[in-house]
Amino acid sequence: MCFMRRFQSLLLLVVTGIWIFVAGCMTMPTAGRTPAGAKQQKTTQGAKGYKEELTKGPHKFFLPVYDQVVPLIDTRDYTGALGVLQEGEEKFGKKNRLLYLMESGLITLYDRDYALCRDTLAEAEVLDEELYTKSVTRQATTFIINDLVAPYRGEDYESVMVNLFLALAYLQEGNVEGALVEARKVDKKLEAINSEHPEDKKNVYKEDAFVRWLMGMLYEIDPTSINLNDAFVSYRKALDIYENDYLNNYKTGPPALLKQNYLSIAEWVGGDDFDEAKGRCEEVEFLSQTDKKQMSTLTFIHFNGRSPVKIERSITSPLPDGHIIKVAFPKYQDRPFTIVDSEICATEADSEDKLSARSQLGEPIAQIAHTNLENRKTRIMAKAIARAAIKYAGTKLLAREAEKRFGFFGGLVAKVLGSAFVVMSEKADLRFWQSLPGEIRVAQLHVPPGTYSLEARCLNVSGVSVENLDLGTVTTEPGENRFFTFTTTK
Repeated sequence: MCFMRRFQSLLLLVVTGIWIFVAGCMTMPTAGRTPAGAKQQKTTQGAKGYKEELTKGPHKFFLPVYDQVVPLIDTRDYTGALGVLQEGEEKFGKKNRLLYLMESGLITLYDRDYALCRDTLAEAEVLDEELYTKSVTRQATTFIINDLVAPYRGEDYESVMVNLFLALAYLQEGNVEGALVEARKVDKKLEAINSEHPEDKKNVYKEDAFVRWLMGMLYEIDPTSINLNDAFVSYRKALDIYENDYLNNYKTGPPALLKQNYLSIAEWVGGDDFDEAKGRCEEVEFLSQTDKKQMSTLTFIHFNGRSPVKIERSITSPLPDGHIIKVAFPKYQDRPFTIVDSEICATEADSEDKLSARSQLGEPIAQIAHTNLENRKTRIMAKAIARAAIKYAGTKLLAREAEKRFGFFGGLVAKVLGSAFVVMSEKADLRFWQSLPGEIRVAQLHVPPGTYSLEARCLNVSGVSVENLDLGTVTTEPGENRFFTFTTTK
């Protein structure tokens, strides 16, 4: 009989949780971008005390150390930002070690300390794999208190970014094979992540088009027959993912530059493959492989903007028996940035001749973050409701026992304290990799061999230059491929 009563209580809570979830979806504010510094508390007060809230702005980072790190990144003082992180390393603790390594590794990439970047992100990858095979016992604690008691594993796309940035660090050091090894890991990693879910419930983020595109460019650095065939496969796969997953899920279609790369290799392959490529990429001009051997290819990777931050959305509601339940889960909020495009200019030495190319969106990180989290909302809510059920059952049992021992007022006090524990202990996991850019853009120039001064003009939505960046001077050889990176957060 006791078991049946407890089962009925749990059933009541689950039904209530579903009601709250449905009501929450109905009162969800219309999707849109909210400035990070704006007052944006959203409270919905419903019948019988039901209340829904979004965290107040301005945004508060998970750890105070970020309040110092973020402004330093914005001013490109990467050495200073890394120093602050290292001084605050102990504040991250063991539970947030992965977060510390990801932040440190990316900042060293921005700072062009590629050896340290590799070492740091390699350690992050090892830890990421260990956390992927986390123990059931450790995960079970998240059902009792909240997700913050478990080590931070990172979002799926954050795990992929570790390998992407490792690949770019290897590439900047001239280790193309090392870069390819890291890029190839992405497919296996995403396959492993999605193998956890039934076929009809896979994550929306299951393939990465930009990494495939990058792999094609890496293969072209050494244009042997084998590498060109591999580049062709990579470009075609990237095009498939952009045309399907990226366009449908992130509103990002295939960049024209990718189509140019694809057509160049397809012409070399010839036959039906070239005919198919021309059909998919109509009216796109491209350089043949023969012409590329006479030119120098300069590729620019632009880390632009800032990734969205996590805020808390919580739903609190009283139950008919006087107990209170609460569920809390994360929601992304964009951090605005004014630079939306860039133009690369190459000026030949001792000449006024200038070549230029506009960048194109390759990796919409901010949109991937939003869509990936929204895609997992049902799973997150199910876990939050299950956690609420456990807390409710525990506090109800304690209140009942207190009433038996100390009478009505003893039970009332236990109920109030139990409800207070439920409300105070239920917190969303707001940890995230804050130094990630909001997007990755790509530009490419094919220039005659020579010496060039390089500059990036960073543009706002009206096409007006927000800032100009000196990217240095480069001397190129025929058939050479060179890669450059730069970062903006404005």
